[in-house]
Amino acid sequence: MKKLLLSLSVILMTVGLASAAGNTRLLNAQPNPKFELSPAGNSLSAPEEIVPSRAGNSMTFGFCNEPASAFRYRADFTGEYCIAICLDEDITTQFANNKITKIMVATGPSCKGMPFHLFITTDPSNIEKRQEVKFRTADYVYNTYTLNEPYVIEEGTPLFIGWIASNNPELYPYPICVDYTYNPNENAGLTATKDNEGNWVWNSFVGDFGATNIKCVIEGDNLPKDLGSIIIGTAPYVTPGSDLEFQVQLTNEASNAINNFELEVKVGDQQPETLTITDAGVSQYKSAKIFDLATSTSTIGLNIPV
Repeated sequence: MKKLLLSLSVILMTVGLASAAGNTRLLNAQPNPKFELSPAGNSLSAPEEIVPSRAGNSMTFGFCNEPASAFRYRADFTGEYCIAICLDEDITTQFANNKITKIMVATGPSCKGMPFHLFITTDPSNIEKRQEVKFRTADYVYNTYTLNEPYVIEEGTPLFIGWIASNNPELYPYPICVDYTYNPNENAGLTATKDNEGNWVWNSFVGDFGATNIKCVIEGDNLPKDLGSIIIGTAPYVTPGSDLEFQVQLTNEASNAINNFELEVKVGDQQPETLTITDAGVSQYKSAKIFDLATSTSTIGLNIPV
C-alpha cells in the first residue's frame, strides 16, 4: 500500500490536528427500562480491535466486535421497535457516492425464523420498511441480506441503517444482538419505539450493552484510501540538545489498513525531521493507535517552544 504522509508545517502544539467529531445527536443516552438482558450476558469488557473484511472495491463496515450477548424488550411492551446504527456526517462524507449493497445482522438464541424488515433512511422520524426478511440462523451468527436495490450514500447526510420488528419475546427470545463491549460512540447502538402520538423516539443503548451487531457492505470505486487523522501530545517546550519526546495517536480514516506512515516534525527554527513508522498495524476504519516518538534538537539557546 502507499505510505500515509502526515505533515506538520507548523510547530508542534500540545494538542493538535484532532479530527472533528460527528454532529449527529438526536438521542437519549439514558438506559431503557423496557430492556431485558439475556441471562447469557457477560460484564462489559475492554474493546478489541475490529478487523473488517475487504475484497477489491468493497469493505464491511460496522462499529461492533463479535456477537457476545443479546437482549429484548419486556413482554409488557407491545408494538414495533427499531434497532440501528448511524453513519454520521463525517462518515457519509468520506463514503459519499459509494453504495451499500448488503446488510448484516446477528441475533441471539432461539430466534431462527423471526420476520423483520430492513431499513436505510436519512430521516429517523420516518422509517420506511425496505424489504422483509427472516433470521436464517441464530445463536450469535450473522445473517447477510443482499439489498434488492443498492443504496447510494449521500455526502454529509447522517444515515440510519437497521431493522424493524414487532415485539414477540415469548416466540423469539432475545433477538437484539450486541457485542457487550464498552463503546463510547452513541451511534453504535440505537433503538426506537413510538410514543403515544405515534412518533419514533430514539435512544442509545451502548452504555448498557455495547454496540449492536449490525454491519453493512459498502462497494464503490472511490472508497477512502491511505487517509488518517492525528492527535499530538507533547510538553510545551524542550531544552536545547535534548530529545523531544511526544505521542501521536493515529486514527484510520480509510477503507484499507495503514501499515506505514511518515511524520514531518519541526521544532523551533531548526530543519524539519521526517520520522518513518513501519508496521503501524492500524487496520480498521476509525480504529486508533498511540505511538511514542522522539526527535533530537540541536538549537543553541534558551528552551525551545514546541
